[in-house]
Amino acid sequence: MKEQPRSPKLNLKLIIPILLAMTIAISSASVGIFMFGNSSEQSDTVNNTSSVPVVITPPEPVEKIPVTSFNSITVTPGEDFLTDDVTSADAVENSKALIDSVKADGFDSVELTLNFKDGLLFTTNEYTAPVGDLLKEFYSYAKSQKLTVITSIDVRALVKDRFAKTEDVERICSVLANKSIGENSDMLVLKNCYILPEDISADEYPTADDGEANEQFLYTKSNDILEQFYLAAARSDATLYTGIEINEGNTPQDAVYDYKIGLKEGYIDFAVIFNSHSTELKESDFKAYFESLKTELEVESDIYCKLDYSKIGSGDDGWEMTDQILRQLTALEDMEITGLIIDGWNEFSGDKTESRDAVKKFFADQWADDYVLKELSISRPEKKKFTTYDSHVMLTGASDPSFKLTLNGEELERTELGYFSLDLDLDIGLNTFKIEHKGITETYKITYKKLVIKSITPTTKQSLASRSVLLVGCVALSGSTVTAKLGDTTVTLQEEPILDEMGQPTGEYSNYSGRIELPLVYDEDKALGKVSFTAKSQYGTETEKGANITVIHEEREKEYDIGEVINWQAETFSATDDSDYSRPTNNYLPQGTVDYCIGDVSSSGGKMKVLRYGKMVYTTSSKGVNILKVYKGKLPDHNEVTVASVNDSSRYTQLTLDVMWKAPFTLDVKPQKYTSEKAGNRDYTIKEATFEYVEITFSYATVFNGDIPIPENNPIFSKAEVIKNKEDHTLRLYLKKKGMFYGWSAEYNSDGQLVFSFLNSAKITADETNSYGYRLDGITVVIDVGHGGNDIGAVGSHGKYNESQLNLTLSEKLKKELEAIGATVYLSRYDNDTNPTAEQRMKLIRDKKADFAIAIHRNASSSTAPRAFNSYHFNAFSANAAKKVYAATEEADLYKVSKWSGTKWHYFYGCRQSDCPVVLTENGFITNAEEYSQMIRDDFNDACAKALTQGIVDYFVSIQ
Repeated sequence: MKEQPRSPKLNLKLIIPILLAMTIAISSASVGIFMFGNSSEQSDTVNNTSSVPVVITPPEPVEKIPVTSFNSITVTPGEDFLTDDVTSADAVENSKALIDSVKADGFDSVELTLNFKDGLLFTTNEYTAPVGDLLKEFYSYAKSQKLTVITSIDVRALVKDRFAKTEDVERICSVLANKSIGENSDMLVLKNCYILPEDISADEYPTADDGEANEQFLYTKSNDILEQFYLAAARSDATLYTGIEINEGNTPQDAVYDYKIGLKEGYIDFAVIFNSHSTELKESDFKAYFESLKTELEVESDIYCKLDYSKIGSGDDGWEMTDQILRQLTALEDMEITGLIIDGWNEFSGDKTESRDAVKKFFADQWADDYVLKELSISRPEKKKFTTYDSHVMLTGASDPSFKLTLNGEELERTELGYFSLDLDLDIGLNTFKIEHKGITETYKITYKKLVIKSITPTTKQSLASRSVLLVGCVALSGSTVTAKLGDTTVTLQEEPILDEMGQPTGEYSNYSGRIELPLVYDEDKALGKVSFTAKSQYGTETEKGANITVIHEEREKEYDIGEVINWQAETFSATDDSDYSRPTNNYLPQGTVDYCIGDVSSSGGKMKVLRYGKMVYTTSSKGVNILKVYKGKLPDHNEVTVASVNDSSRYTQLTLDVMWKAPFTLDVKPQKYTSEKAGNRDYTIKEATFEYVEITFSYATVFNGDIPIPENNPIFSKAEVIKNKEDHTLRLYLKKKGMFYGWSAEYNSDGQLVFSFLNSAKITADETNSYGYRLDGITVVIDVGHGGNDIGAVGSHGKYNESQLNLTLSEKLKKELEAIGATVYLSRYDNDTNPTAEQRMKLIRDKKADFAIAIHRNASSSTAPRAFNSYHFNAFSANAAKKVYAATEEADLYKVSKWSGTKWHYFYGCRQSDCPVVLTENGFITNAEEYSQMIRDDFNDACAKALTQGIVDYFVSIQ
């Protein structure tokens, strides 16, 4: 038994080995098993020294061991080597050099065509090898290089005429029975085996006028000859694994029939299916061709697929694509085939395109198929022809990394997976960019215009009450002087740079905002006309007209309009701001809170009511959620607050207060130093937590009754102090340790009492048996999985991996890590089909009584340069948690530390919930090719989940 080849590199399923049992009995009916005609001379041996007819009887049954899965290349003498007349010694050296090249290119098998010129590579009774015993030398050296050797013979090439004469069949059988084949082959493939004898008489055809019966008769005759060929090969070596090649020229009616009969009778071991069509040929589906043949064969056997490399670059459909062979290899990956053969060594070795290296990578298992796109995909820009007012556009996408990608003729730099990202600078006017990849050209025509005013607000007609406030704004070139005029009033708008999430300017434009107080109108409505915006810049002056504004006359007293919070909570905004900026120094009001409405404000986000106590509240959210109900009524002239109880449970310190009516309050942690607290500026980054107490001011509460006994063992507060102000009272709750506060909520219970719940510091236990060193038993964590459903978030270069999916992947892994150390974990979504509203995401934190909340997102920028991990917080008491998460991720060395990295403050909606520390994470930039190549990998997300878990554990360790 020959040495078996080494294990395959290509991951293709190996079909169960066929046990060949040839038990064909010799009978009077099989006397002519070899010859068509009468023969008086028969022998059960093969005579290699005489030219007498060869008669073959079946060998004894033996067990056949199939050659395992391999990646092979076909070499043909006269085409791939031995192209010139050479001596025997030179022929041997040429074949050795050829074998070395085949080995170096990653093949673990070689198919050697035995036909050479008008003869063969080895000597038989009928043929004399022109270059000595080259077959033996070829096989010996190939085996020394641990290559499997497949030999193949084109049977039809040995037949002189269209039909086989008796002497043709005898000669072919003599060749196949030659010991040189058995001794110098691991497998034998018979090609073009469908041949017919010339002496079929008319009366031998079926009597019925049935074309199918006639065809079957001819197939049977052909199969009789094929059986003799096979038995002859078996005489050469009974263990030789022998099969036939099936190609378009004789499929499926011809060779398929022969193969099925031969396999059934036990004298065919395997099939090689040769398909020279491309994957793009409309008339023939490439993969379906193989699948239909496998179905047609109807029997389970080893199937090898052969691909035609010689067609690359030809004019046939699909072959102009230099990656055609790679497309075929990919199409066959999930099929149950035993091995692959590439036909055309000369074309493969001489290929100067990237296709050759791509095939080598594929065979070396270096092809990251799950992450590599075979086609060019451009995610940005989203349109091929458009006008922009920015001086640059992003070009991001993916392509097959084994093939060149050029932009206007210059090769683009990409990651090893083929992802790319760069900023394209634009000239004023038309800019044309041609992107070429594998013969495909995508052309982008981008027109750059320099506008002074880019957009304005408001743009829709508005009718507002007397003395209400109209918020106006526009986006204009940075450094411009912008004014807004309505009627007789002109205001200069304040400039605020448009910043991305890292606090960096996003482009040439800035936001400009201001407020126009509307006049008091008594008798009838007054039309003020359109808001007019004028911007003066170095590029000139532009004026844009906005919405028509009408003031509605008002006779009734404003204090009789009452606003009641009807949502579970309502965010408040400073009435002195020039816009509806969210600030951590404001707080939420619980459902049921009431106050007089003393003014209206119209902003780009909708209509707001100014409450008498000094804050603004939206009447309806941008998503259509009703927040404030306004109705007529009268409220008490003051409020009274009385302490009902102070309860200290394991989870919360609860303060319950009796109130005369559900008046608003303000709550903040003080004293806290922020980077900036100026009107029109939002940067509430803190260097350190400086707050020492929680301060609650009860509006209109002229009376405050009762003491607040703080238990000595309370985990967060040390004492309480009530401060009497001129028109209200303030409750100051001192912290046991500066900066150590963990969250709060407020609600009115069924008895109308105001209940504050302050989150206690959670307790954890040490555990040396896990890598984090602690367990989180009893800890509840909510993971807000960003985006989902129709909102895919930032667009990735690979269609399978947009932000929505990447967020879910990381969140699921984080959940698994946290649960492994005892935490109870809830996700805001568990699939990619749903997209909870912002309200639902925030309310989940309240409903699940979370100790910690973390939002998972991926970042994007208007430039391709930024790359970083970021953690964000809104409330000052969440900063510690955000820093711990960032530090652990930085320690894990998963993301490049850059000027965009770090822990930052932001007004993200998902950060603003106050019940517990909330951290929003941006886990790398989708717009950066290097980081995108990382974040789509499963192993990288595993590491990220561990780092985030470590950061959460570190936070809880810090508050023990």
